[in-house]
Amino acid sequence: MLRRFCPICASERLSSRLPARLPRPAILACQDCGLWVSASGPSEAELDSLYLSDYHKSWGDEDVCDDAVSRMKRRTFANFFDRLAHHRTDSGRLLDIGCAFGASLAEGARRGWDVYGIEISPSAACVAQRQFGSRVACGDFRSLEVQEDFYDAVLMADVLEHFAEPVVVMRKVCSILRPSGLVAINVPCVDSLSARILGAHWPQLKAEHVFYPSRKSLELLLARTGFRVLSLDTSVKRLSLAYVARILGWYPVRILSPIAQFITTLLPRCVSELPLPLLSGEVLLMGQKAPAGNFVN
Repeated sequence: MLRRFCPICASERLSSRLPARLPRPAILACQDCGLWVSASGPSEAELDSLYLSDYHKSWGDEDVCDDAVSRMKRRTFANFFDRLAHHRTDSGRLLDIGCAFGASLAEGARRGWDVYGIEISPSAACVAQRQFGSRVACGDFRSLEVQEDFYDAVLMADVLEHFAEPVVVMRKVCSILRPSGLVAINVPCVDSLSARILGAHWPQLKAEHVFYPSRKSLELLLARTGFRVLSLDTSVKRLSLAYVARILGWYPVRILSPIAQFITTLLPRCVSELPLPLLSGEVLLMGQKAPAGNFVN
């Protein structure tokens, strides 16, 4: 079905932004809040198939994922937890929505957080459950029963863009947070330099990504769902050249993919797997639950 309105501001002023490029559909742009959105998002059945056992294959084989990639991911999550510490001096209960193999949970536990996770990919959830047991649930956050007013913080790293109804999702996030609870959201942003330069070749344009917010649309989303914005900054991730090459192999980008593959083959593994601070076209948004979860229409 062709999309008729913006999933955040509900505007009907959608215009063509990028043509379809299989496997992703055409991209529309909201003329009011600047968000990009799939003209016809994948069905629930198509999304379910995407999240099966090979969804994280681009991360490498299991040995790499358990070792080099896990260390790399924890370095990125260390930055996220540092940002949480700017707004909260003590730890508490934390839920990671889309916890993958559990690198975020491991870093949070190391810092004293009481960690929980939800992961839609059965294979990834199984790996996380080896370390965290029943604290990791497998399934879709929208359909899982989650206790209200229970968590002190919620982490959503590279997951919000997968939901067709972000307002519904964020209102549920608000409901499970305790008063003044925090949410940390890492998400691709259309205002990023890479999005502006690469356009239709932006690596973040994936079949499973339903929408791509602007900074303005993110601020509006939080205001509409019971939050106030604490900070909204360019996200810096720790990424190795080997990991970037695998991602660009899984999601090919003209010119960039062969260059990344070539450079990686020239480097020894200890160098190619070294986590480097890189920009990936994303922003890190920190929000706080407003008094009484006030909503702005």
